[in-house]
Amino acid sequence: RRAVHVACASLWDDAIKVLIRAGAKIDVKDTMGRMPIHFAASATYRDCFQYLMDTFKNIDINEADYDKWTPLMWAARSGSVLTVKGLLERNADMWARGSGSNTKEEWGRH
Repeated sequence: RRAVHVACASLWDDAIKVLIRAGAKIDVKDTMGRMPIHFAASATYRDCFQYLMDTFKNIDINEADYDKWTPLMWAARSGSVLTVKGLLERNADMWARGSGSNTKEEWGRH
């Protein structure tokens, strides 16, 4: 993982802003194919997610990781209703299925 991944999973919203200003990229994948948006969507603390949505209008919110999990699935799994709503408002694919064939609705029930 890179610092941008860790920043999006942390409680420190200023960290991602400093990293982006320093030239960090938001389209880098970790060893599992996850990008910063996956970490931001899975965090219960929404500042990084909102910053990415507001700052990067062309961010691919339907990008799947190597397990075919999208940011919407990560948000549903974490129980972040506001993040799920934000992704759906940006036309996230609610019918995508991960490698375990679970939809975001099924993960939201866990």
